[in-house]
Amino acid sequence: MKKTYKLIKKVSPAILHTHGGTAGFYGRIAAIFNFKGALIHTYHGIHYLNFDRFLLKNIYTLIDRFLLRFTDCTICVAQNDFDTGIKSKVVKKEKSVIIHNGVDVDKFSIGDDNLDCKIKLKKGNDSIIIGSVGRLHYQKGYEYLIEASVSILKNYPQAKFVLIGDGELRDSLELSAKKKGVYNSLCFWETKWIYRSY
Repeated sequence: MKKTYKLIKKVSPAILHTHGGTAGFYGRIAAIFNFKGALIHTYHGIHYLNFDRFLLKNIYTLIDRFLLRFTDCTICVAQNDFDTGIKSKVVKKEKSVIIHNGVDVDKFSIGDDNLDCKIKLKKGNDSIIIGSVGRLHYQKGYEYLIEASVSILKNYPQAKFVLIGDGELRDSLELSAKKKGVYNSLCFWETKWIYRSY
């Protein structure tokens, strides 16, 4: 909190844009005391509203309702977030907007950097392609996809799996796929070049 406060004071930005619960809490709390610009917060899902623990759910809701007083604009990435936020009073209709997540698909064409993936996908035109895009992190549950691929390939041997992204689990996921004998049906689509382009 102290570091965030000092950074805002030092930089003195015209716009402070926070994303997610943790950044939204610390960033907006720090901004209350020394920030005079536009304060924007984006919800990428309001996850605490799905908590089973009643007390924790209500504490987070009350915090967001309080912080909403100081927030100039709230962005929701989906209609459901907007509707749920309005219902829970953590979003105000008159100062909110929905901006759907989206990508320029032309930037994701398979180039030479993904030659191995390109070869695997060309092996059969009748392939069923199952894909997932995200960082290779335990939160994304890719180990379950690899486990499921074993059963799927027994019934649909022509199926191909494309994992688009990168992360600390890349090596362990490749090893797991090899041990389960499904590696030749999996494409690990390297995307580091995409991150560098922004």
